[in-house]
Amino acid sequence: MAVAWQTASSTATSVVEWGVAQDALHETASGTSFQAPAPLGWIHEAQLDGLPPATTIYYRAGDATDGFADVMSFHTAPEPDAECTSFHFVVIADDRSQDDYGPSENWASIAIEAAAEQPAFFIYGGDQVRDGSEARQWQNWLDATSPILGFFAHMPSIGNHDDGPGEGDGANYNQVFQLPRAEVAQGGSGSEDYYFFTYGNAIFVALSSQTYKNDGFAAQAAWLGAVLSANPRLWKFVYLHHPIYTGDLLGINHPPDEQGQNAALVPIFDAHHVDIVFQSHNHWYERFAPSACGDGSDTPCPTGDASTGTVYITTGGAGALTYDFPTVCQLSKVEGREFCDGRHHYLLLDIEGGTLTMEAWATTAQNFDKVAENHTLIDTLTLEKPEYDASECKGAGGESESEAESESESEAEAVADASSTGSGCGCALGARP
Repeated sequence: MAVAWQTASSTATSVVEWGVAQDALHETASGTSFQAPAPLGWIHEAQLDGLPPATTIYYRAGDATDGFADVMSFHTAPEPDAECTSFHFVVIADDRSQDDYGPSENWASIAIEAAAEQPAFFIYGGDQVRDGSEARQWQNWLDATSPILGFFAHMPSIGNHDDGPGEGDGANYNQVFQLPRAEVAQGGSGSEDYYFFTYGNAIFVALSSQTYKNDGFAAQAAWLGAVLSANPRLWKFVYLHHPIYTGDLLGINHPPDEQGQNAALVPIFDAHHVDIVFQSHNHWYERFAPSACGDGSDTPCPTGDASTGTVYITTGGAGALTYDFPTVCQLSKVEGREFCDGRHHYLLLDIEGGTLTMEAWATTAQNFDKVAENHTLIDTLTLEKPEYDASECKGAGGESESEAESESESEAEAVADASSTGSGCGCALGARP
Protein backbone atom coordinates (compact mmCIF):
# COMPACT_ATOMS: atom_id res chain seq x y z
CA MET A 1 0.00 0.00 0.00
CA ALA A 2 1.18 3.51 -0.79
CA VAL A 3 -0.02 5.98 1.82
CA ALA A 4 -0.09 9.71 1.19
CA TRP A 5 -1.21 12.68 3.27
CA GLN A 6 -1.29 16.47 3.26
CA THR A 7 0.37 18.98 5.56
CA ALA A 8 0.49 22.76 5.60
CA SER A 9 4.10 22.66 6.78
CA SER A 10 7.01 22.17 4.39
CA THR A 11 9.25 20.92 7.22
CA ALA A 12 7.12 17.95 8.25
CA THR A 13 8.78 14.62 7.56
CA SER A 14 7.03 11.67 5.91
CA VAL A 15 6.45 8.73 8.25
CA VAL A 16 3.81 6.01 8.47
CA GLU A 17 3.60 3.76 11.51
CA TRP A 18 1.67 0.54 10.97
CA GLY A 19 0.90 -2.88 12.40
CA VAL A 20 -1.69 -5.66 12.56
CA ALA A 21 -3.16 -4.38 15.83
CA GLN A 22 -4.43 -0.90 16.57
CA ASP A 23 -2.28 -0.55 19.69
CA ALA A 24 0.83 -2.12 18.18
CA LEU A 25 2.08 0.05 15.31
CA HIS A 26 5.60 -1.33 15.46
CA GLU A 27 6.49 -1.08 11.76
CA THR A 28 7.65 2.17 10.14
CA ALA A 29 7.77 3.33 6.54
CA SER A 30 9.49 6.54 5.44
CA GLY A 31 8.61 8.50 2.35
CA THR A 32 9.00 11.74 0.45
CA SER A 33 7.00 14.92 -0.10
CA PHE A 34 6.38 17.57 -2.76
CA GLN A 35 4.56 20.87 -2.93
CA ALA A 36 1.24 20.68 -4.79
CA PRO A 37 -0.77 23.62 -6.13
CA ALA A 38 -2.58 25.64 -3.45
CA PRO A 39 -4.66 24.83 -1.48
CA LEU A 40 -3.47 21.20 -1.57
CA GLY A 41 -0.34 22.06 0.45
CA TRP A 42 2.49 19.57 0.83
CA ILE A 43 1.77 16.00 -0.20
CA HIS A 44 3.64 13.16 1.49
CA GLU A 45 3.96 9.60 0.22
CA ALA A 46 5.26 6.41 1.77
CA GLN A 47 5.02 2.82 0.58
CA LEU A 48 4.21 0.00 3.00
CA ASP A 49 5.99 -3.21 1.98
CA GLY A 50 5.85 -6.75 3.31
CA LEU A 51 2.17 -6.62 4.22
CA PRO A 52 0.53 -9.98 5.04
CA PRO A 53 -2.34 -10.97 2.72
CA ALA A 54 -6.00 -10.88 3.76
CA THR A 55 -5.19 -8.90 6.90
CA THR A 56 -6.48 -5.69 8.48
CA ILE A 57 -3.62 -3.20 8.70
CA TYR A 58 -3.75 -0.29 11.13
CA TYR A 59 -1.72 2.82 10.40
CA ARG A 60 -1.19 6.48 11.16
CA ALA A 61 0.62 9.09 9.05
CA GLY A 62 2.58 12.17 10.07
CA ASP A 63 5.62 12.66 12.27
CA ALA A 64 6.51 13.14 15.93
CA THR A 65 7.09 16.88 15.58
CA ASP A 66 4.23 17.94 13.36
CA GLY A 67 1.75 15.42 14.72
CA PHE A 68 0.18 12.15 13.61
CA ALA A 69 -3.25 11.61 12.14
CA ASP A 70 -5.74 9.33 13.85
CA VAL A 71 -5.17 5.59 13.50
CA MET A 72 -7.03 4.23 10.48
CA SER A 73 -7.13 0.86 8.74
CA PHE A 74 -7.41 -0.97 5.43
CA HIS A 75 -7.61 -4.64 4.44
CA THR A 76 -4.98 -6.23 2.24
CA ALA A 77 -5.69 -8.34 -0.83
CA PRO A 78 -6.13 -12.11 -0.58
CA GLU A 79 -3.50 -14.42 -1.93
CA PRO A 80 -4.24 -14.92 -5.63
CA ASP A 81 -4.26 -18.71 -5.30
CA ALA A 82 -6.36 -18.94 -2.13
CA GLU A 83 -9.38 -20.99 -3.32
CA CYS A 84 -9.58 -18.68 -6.32
CA THR A 85 -10.38 -15.87 -3.86
CA SER A 86 -13.63 -14.12 -3.00
CA PHE A 87 -14.07 -10.35 -2.77
CA HIS A 88 -16.37 -7.53 -3.80
CA PHE A 89 -15.80 -4.03 -5.11
CA VAL A 90 -17.71 -0.87 -6.06
CA VAL A 91 -17.82 0.81 -9.46
CA ILE A 92 -18.93 4.43 -9.42
CA ALA A 93 -18.54 7.50 -11.64
CA ASP A 94 -19.54 11.03 -12.61
CA ASP A 95 -19.81 12.65 -9.20
CA ARG A 96 -18.89 16.13 -10.44
CA SER A 97 -20.90 19.24 -9.64
CA GLN A 98 -22.82 21.33 -12.15
CA ASP A 99 -21.12 24.47 -10.78
CA ASP A 100 -17.53 25.36 -9.91
CA TYR A 101 -17.46 23.65 -6.51
CA GLY A 102 -16.01 20.39 -7.83
CA PRO A 103 -17.91 17.41 -6.39
CA SER A 104 -21.70 17.25 -6.51
CA GLU A 105 -23.66 17.97 -3.36
CA ASN A 106 -25.03 14.42 -3.78
CA TRP A 107 -21.60 12.80 -3.81
CA ALA A 108 -20.81 12.48 -0.08
CA SER A 109 -24.09 10.67 0.64
CA ILE A 110 -23.71 8.29 -2.30
CA ALA A 111 -20.07 7.57 -1.38
CA ILE A 112 -21.02 6.76 2.20
CA GLU A 113 -23.81 4.44 1.04
CA ALA A 114 -21.44 2.62 -1.29
CA ALA A 115 -18.82 2.33 1.45
CA ALA A 116 -21.41 0.67 3.68
CA GLU A 117 -21.07 -2.34 1.34
CA GLN A 118 -17.53 -2.77 2.71
CA PRO A 119 -15.90 -3.17 -0.72
CA ALA A 120 -12.29 -4.18 -1.18
CA PHE A 121 -11.77 -1.03 -3.26
CA PHE A 122 -13.53 1.61 -5.36
CA ILE A 123 -13.27 1.81 -9.15
CA TYR A 124 -13.95 5.33 -10.48
CA GLY A 125 -15.04 6.01 -14.05
CA GLY A 126 -13.98 9.64 -14.09
CA ASP A 127 -15.41 13.16 -13.82
CA GLN A 128 -14.88 13.51 -10.12
CA VAL A 129 -14.75 17.33 -10.34
CA ARG A 130 -16.16 19.92 -12.73
CA ASP A 131 -12.80 21.45 -13.76
CA GLY A 132 -9.69 19.42 -13.08
CA SER A 133 -7.41 22.40 -13.71
CA GLU A 134 -8.70 24.01 -10.50
CA ALA A 135 -6.84 22.67 -7.45
CA ARG A 136 -9.54 24.04 -5.13
CA GLN A 137 -12.09 21.70 -6.68
CA TRP A 138 -9.86 18.70 -5.91
CA GLN A 139 -9.50 19.88 -2.32
CA ASN A 140 -13.27 20.12 -2.09
CA TRP A 141 -13.55 16.58 -3.47
CA LEU A 142 -11.08 15.31 -0.89
CA ASP A 143 -12.98 17.05 1.90
CA ALA A 144 -16.31 15.64 0.72
CA THR A 145 -14.86 12.12 0.40
CA SER A 146 -12.92 12.23 3.70
CA PRO A 147 -15.34 9.95 5.63
CA ILE A 148 -14.30 6.97 3.48
CA LEU A 149 -10.83 7.81 2.14
CA GLY A 150 -8.99 6.39 5.12
CA PHE A 151 -10.53 2.94 4.90
CA PHE A 152 -11.04 2.05 1.24
CA ALA A 153 -8.71 1.92 -1.72
CA HIS A 154 -9.61 4.08 -4.72
CA MET A 155 -8.63 3.50 -8.38
CA PRO A 156 -9.82 6.17 -10.85
CA SER A 157 -9.75 6.58 -14.60
CA ILE A 158 -9.44 10.11 -15.94
CA GLY A 159 -12.53 11.85 -17.30
CA ASN A 160 -12.92 14.82 -19.63
CA HIS A 161 -13.62 17.10 -16.65
CA ASP A 162 -10.64 15.82 -14.64
CA ASP A 163 -7.63 16.84 -16.73
CA GLY A 164 -5.46 19.95 -16.66
CA PRO A 165 -3.55 22.07 -16.28
CA GLY A 166 -1.11 20.38 -18.62
CA GLU A 167 -0.76 16.64 -19.08
CA GLY A 168 0.94 13.83 -17.20
CA ASP A 169 2.53 14.32 -13.79
CA GLY A 170 1.95 18.08 -13.83
CA ALA A 171 -1.83 17.80 -13.98
CA ASN A 172 -3.81 18.16 -10.74
CA TYR A 173 -5.34 14.72 -11.26
CA ASN A 174 -1.86 13.20 -11.19
CA GLN A 175 -0.92 15.31 -8.18
CA VAL A 176 -3.96 14.17 -6.23
CA PHE A 177 -3.93 10.48 -7.18
CA GLN A 178 -1.01 8.16 -6.69
CA LEU A 179 -1.44 5.36 -9.18
CA PRO A 180 0.58 2.59 -10.80
CA ARG A 181 2.28 3.61 -14.05
CA ALA A 182 2.08 2.22 -17.55
CA GLU A 183 5.74 1.24 -17.64
CA VAL A 184 7.70 2.28 -20.72
CA ALA A 185 9.48 -1.09 -20.69
CA GLN A 186 6.08 -2.72 -21.27
CA GLY A 187 5.13 -0.34 -24.07
CA GLY A 188 3.34 2.19 -21.87
CA SER A 189 3.59 5.97 -21.64
CA GLY A 190 5.30 5.99 -18.25
CA SER A 191 2.36 8.02 -16.90
CA GLU A 192 -0.35 7.30 -14.33
CA ASP A 193 -3.09 8.17 -16.84
CA TYR A 194 -3.56 4.50 -17.68
CA TYR A 195 -2.42 1.50 -15.66
CA PHE A 196 -3.38 -1.92 -14.34
CA PHE A 197 -3.49 -3.82 -11.09
CA THR A 198 -4.31 -7.38 -10.16
CA TYR A 199 -6.38 -8.44 -7.19
CA GLY A 200 -7.02 -12.08 -6.33
CA ASN A 201 -8.06 -13.91 -9.47
CA ALA A 202 -8.87 -10.73 -11.43
CA ILE A 203 -7.08 -8.05 -13.42
CA PHE A 204 -8.31 -4.45 -13.64
CA VAL A 205 -7.11 -2.11 -16.38
CA ALA A 206 -7.80 1.64 -16.37
CA LEU A 207 -7.54 3.28 -19.79
CA SER A 208 -7.44 6.98 -20.60
CA SER A 209 -9.94 8.01 -23.23
CA GLN A 210 -9.09 11.66 -22.47
CA THR A 211 -5.29 11.75 -22.82
CA TYR A 212 -2.61 9.88 -24.79
CA LYS A 213 -4.94 9.54 -27.76
CA ASN A 214 -3.14 11.39 -30.57
CA ASP A 215 -2.20 8.12 -32.30
CA GLY A 216 -5.81 6.97 -32.33
CA PHE A 217 -5.30 4.97 -29.13
CA ALA A 218 -2.96 2.56 -30.92
CA ALA A 219 -0.29 2.72 -28.19
CA GLN A 220 -2.78 2.13 -25.39
CA ALA A 221 -4.30 -0.77 -27.31
CA ALA A 222 -0.91 -2.41 -27.87
CA TRP A 223 -0.01 -1.92 -24.20
CA LEU A 224 -3.39 -3.34 -23.14
CA GLY A 225 -2.87 -6.46 -25.23
CA ALA A 226 0.60 -6.98 -23.78
CA VAL A 227 -0.65 -6.49 -20.20
CA LEU A 228 -3.51 -8.96 -20.60
CA SER A 229 -1.17 -11.54 -22.16
CA ALA A 230 1.44 -11.17 -19.43
CA ASN A 231 -1.02 -11.26 -16.53
CA PRO A 232 -3.47 -14.14 -17.00
CA ARG A 233 -6.41 -13.98 -14.63
CA LEU A 234 -9.77 -15.74 -14.48
CA TRP A 235 -11.63 -12.41 -14.55
CA LYS A 236 -10.73 -9.43 -16.76
CA PHE A 237 -12.11 -5.92 -16.35
CA VAL A 238 -11.41 -2.68 -18.22
CA TYR A 239 -12.71 0.76 -17.28
CA LEU A 240 -12.55 4.10 -19.08
CA HIS A 241 -14.60 7.27 -19.25
CA HIS A 242 -15.99 7.67 -22.78
CA PRO A 243 -18.49 4.92 -23.77
CA ILE A 244 -17.71 2.35 -26.40
CA TYR A 245 -21.46 1.82 -26.89
CA THR A 246 -24.33 3.89 -25.54
CA GLY A 247 -27.87 4.98 -26.41
CA ASP A 248 -28.65 8.20 -28.29
CA LEU A 249 -30.92 10.47 -26.27
CA LEU A 250 -32.04 12.67 -29.19
CA GLY A 251 -28.51 14.09 -29.40
CA ILE A 252 -28.64 15.45 -25.85
CA ASN A 253 -26.16 13.00 -24.39
CA HIS A 254 -22.68 11.93 -25.48
CA PRO A 255 -22.51 9.58 -28.49
CA PRO A 256 -20.72 6.22 -28.64
CA ASP A 257 -17.07 6.19 -29.77
CA GLU A 258 -16.90 9.93 -29.14
CA GLN A 259 -13.09 9.92 -28.99
CA GLY A 260 -12.62 7.47 -31.85
CA GLN A 261 -11.35 4.80 -29.45
CA ASN A 262 -13.35 1.81 -30.69
CA ALA A 263 -11.24 0.87 -33.71
CA ALA A 264 -8.13 0.40 -31.57
CA LEU A 265 -9.63 -0.97 -28.36
CA VAL A 266 -12.56 -3.24 -29.26
CA PRO A 267 -10.43 -5.79 -31.16
CA ILE A 268 -8.22 -6.13 -28.05
CA PHE A 269 -11.26 -6.58 -25.79
CA ASP A 270 -12.51 -9.32 -28.11
CA ALA A 271 -9.16 -11.04 -28.63
CA HIS A 272 -8.61 -11.37 -24.87
CA HIS A 273 -12.28 -11.84 -23.97
CA VAL A 274 -12.53 -9.04 -21.44
CA ASP A 275 -15.49 -9.91 -19.21
CA ILE A 276 -16.84 -6.41 -18.51
CA VAL A 277 -15.97 -2.95 -19.82
CA PHE A 278 -17.16 -0.23 -17.44
CA GLN A 279 -17.77 3.14 -19.10
CA SER A 280 -19.16 6.45 -17.84
CA HIS A 281 -19.59 10.00 -19.24
CA ASN A 282 -23.36 9.66 -19.76
CA HIS A 283 -25.26 10.20 -16.53
CA TRP A 284 -27.41 7.07 -16.41
CA TYR A 285 -27.13 3.31 -16.13
CA GLU A 286 -27.01 1.00 -19.15
CA ARG A 287 -26.18 -2.70 -19.52
CA PHE A 288 -25.57 -4.27 -22.91
CA ALA A 289 -25.80 -7.92 -23.88
CA PRO A 290 -22.43 -9.64 -24.43
CA SER A 291 -20.92 -8.28 -27.63
CA ALA A 292 -18.01 -9.14 -29.92
CA CYS A 293 -17.64 -6.92 -32.98
CA GLY A 294 -13.94 -7.24 -33.62
CA ASP A 295 -13.92 -3.81 -35.27
CA GLY A 296 -14.53 -0.16 -34.55
CA SER A 297 -18.28 -0.09 -35.01
CA ASP A 298 -20.17 2.28 -32.73
CA THR A 299 -23.03 -0.21 -32.30
CA PRO A 300 -22.62 -3.51 -30.41
CA CYS A 301 -22.69 -6.97 -31.96
CA PRO A 302 -24.61 -9.21 -29.51
CA THR A 303 -23.40 -12.79 -29.30
CA GLY A 304 -26.08 -14.08 -26.92
CA ASP A 305 -23.44 -15.69 -24.75
CA ALA A 306 -21.10 -14.19 -22.14
CA SER A 307 -18.53 -16.87 -22.94
CA THR A 308 -18.05 -15.33 -26.39
CA GLY A 309 -18.71 -11.65 -25.75
CA THR A 310 -17.92 -8.70 -23.50
CA VAL A 311 -20.57 -7.00 -21.35
CA TYR A 312 -20.52 -3.20 -21.65
CA ILE A 313 -21.96 -1.23 -18.73
CA THR A 314 -22.43 2.54 -18.55
CA THR A 315 -22.44 3.90 -15.02
CA GLY A 316 -22.57 7.66 -14.54
CA GLY A 317 -24.82 8.16 -11.54
CA ALA A 318 -22.61 9.18 -8.61
CA GLY A 319 -23.95 12.68 -8.13
CA ALA A 320 -23.95 14.71 -11.34
CA LEU A 321 -27.28 15.69 -12.87
CA THR A 322 -28.75 12.47 -14.28
CA TYR A 323 -31.02 11.77 -17.24
CA ASP A 324 -33.82 10.88 -14.83
CA PHE A 325 -37.20 11.24 -16.49
CA PRO A 326 -39.83 8.57 -17.28
CA THR A 327 -39.18 8.13 -21.01
CA VAL A 328 -35.38 8.42 -21.03
CA CYS A 329 -34.81 4.75 -21.83
CA GLN A 330 -37.59 4.51 -24.42
CA LEU A 331 -36.27 7.57 -26.26
CA SER A 332 -32.68 6.26 -26.33
CA LYS A 333 -33.19 2.67 -27.46
CA VAL A 334 -30.14 1.04 -29.01
CA GLU A 335 -29.37 -2.42 -30.35
CA GLY A 336 -28.13 -4.85 -27.74
CA ARG A 337 -29.03 -2.81 -24.67
CA GLU A 338 -30.77 -5.01 -22.11
CA PHE A 339 -31.38 -2.54 -19.29
CA CYS A 340 -31.50 1.22 -18.75
CA ASP A 341 -32.26 3.49 -15.77
CA GLY A 342 -31.81 7.23 -15.26
CA ARG A 343 -31.39 7.45 -11.49
CA HIS A 344 -28.33 8.12 -9.31
CA HIS A 345 -26.67 4.79 -8.56
CA TYR A 346 -23.53 2.75 -7.94
CA LEU A 347 -22.55 -0.83 -8.81
CA LEU A 348 -21.54 -3.59 -6.38
CA LEU A 349 -19.74 -6.59 -7.84
CA ASP A 350 -19.06 -9.80 -5.95
CA ILE A 351 -16.63 -12.48 -7.12
CA GLU A 352 -16.84 -15.96 -5.65
CA GLY A 353 -14.33 -18.08 -7.52
CA GLY A 354 -15.88 -18.66 -10.94
CA THR A 355 -19.10 -16.73 -10.30
CA LEU A 356 -19.58 -12.98 -10.64
CA THR A 357 -22.69 -11.23 -9.38
CA MET A 358 -23.35 -7.55 -10.06
CA GLU A 359 -26.01 -5.41 -8.40
CA ALA A 360 -26.93 -1.91 -9.57
CA TRP A 361 -28.32 0.12 -6.67
CA ALA A 362 -30.25 3.34 -7.20
CA THR A 363 -30.09 5.90 -4.42
CA THR A 364 -31.99 9.07 -3.61
CA ALA A 365 -28.85 10.53 -1.97
CA GLN A 366 -28.62 13.03 0.90
CA ASN A 367 -30.55 10.89 3.36
CA PHE A 368 -27.89 9.81 5.85
CA ASP A 369 -30.31 8.66 8.55
CA LYS A 370 -32.35 6.42 6.27
CA VAL A 371 -29.81 4.69 4.05
CA ALA A 372 -31.95 1.56 3.74
CA GLU A 373 -34.80 3.64 2.33
CA ASN A 374 -32.45 5.12 -0.26
CA HIS A 375 -31.64 1.73 -1.72
CA THR A 376 -33.48 0.35 -4.72
CA LEU A 377 -32.08 -2.65 -6.55
CA ILE A 378 -32.57 -1.78 -10.22
CA ASP A 379 -30.61 -4.49 -12.04
CA THR A 380 -28.60 -7.66 -11.51
CA LEU A 381 -26.17 -9.66 -13.61
CA THR A 382 -24.59 -13.06 -13.04
CA LEU A 383 -21.66 -14.40 -15.05
CA GLU A 384 -20.24 -17.90 -14.72
CA LYS A 385 -16.89 -19.34 -15.79
CA PRO A 386 -17.60 -22.86 -17.09
CA GLU A 387 -13.87 -23.58 -17.07
CA TYR A 388 -13.56 -22.64 -13.40
CA ASP A 389 -11.32 -24.99 -11.45
CA ALA A 390 -9.81 -24.06 -8.09
CA SER A 391 -6.64 -25.93 -8.96
CA GLU A 392 -6.01 -23.47 -11.80
CA CYS A 393 -6.06 -20.35 -9.65
CA LYS A 394 -2.30 -20.13 -9.30
CA GLY A 395 -2.05 -18.67 -12.76
CA ALA A 396 -0.24 -19.91 -15.83
CA GLY A 397 1.53 -23.20 -15.25
CA GLY A 398 0.30 -23.39 -11.67
CA GLU A 399 3.09 -21.07 -10.53
CA SER A 400 2.34 -18.98 -7.46
CA GLU A 401 2.04 -15.27 -8.20
CA SER A 402 2.62 -13.97 -4.69
CA GLU A 403 5.87 -12.33 -5.77
CA ALA A 404 4.18 -10.75 -8.78
CA GLU A 405 1.61 -9.16 -6.51
CA SER A 406 4.33 -7.05 -4.93
CA GLU A 407 5.16 -5.30 -8.21
CA SER A 408 4.07 -1.70 -8.37
CA GLU A 409 1.62 -2.16 -11.23
CA SER A 410 0.03 -5.14 -9.53
CA GLU A 411 -0.36 -3.56 -6.14
CA ALA A 412 -3.50 -2.20 -4.62
CA GLU A 413 -2.02 1.15 -3.58
CA ALA A 414 -3.52 3.36 -0.92
CA VAL A 415 -3.21 6.93 0.17
CA ALA A 416 -4.07 8.92 3.20
CA ASP A 417 -5.24 12.49 3.47
CA ALA A 418 -4.20 14.09 6.74
CA SER A 419 -3.71 17.58 8.06
CA SER A 420 -0.63 18.75 9.92
CA THR A 421 -2.62 18.73 13.14
CA GLY A 422 -3.21 15.00 12.87
CA SER A 423 -6.87 15.18 11.86
CA GLY A 424 -8.79 14.29 8.74
CA CYS A 425 -6.65 11.35 7.61
CA GLY A 426 -7.95 9.37 4.65
CA CYS A 427 -6.60 6.55 2.52
CA ALA A 428 -7.45 5.58 -1.02
CA LEU A 429 -6.20 3.03 -3.49
CA GLY A 430 -4.20 4.98 -6.00
CA ALA A 431 -5.05 8.40 -4.61
CA ARG A 432 -2.77 11.03 -3.24
CA PRO A 433 -4.50 13.10 -0.57
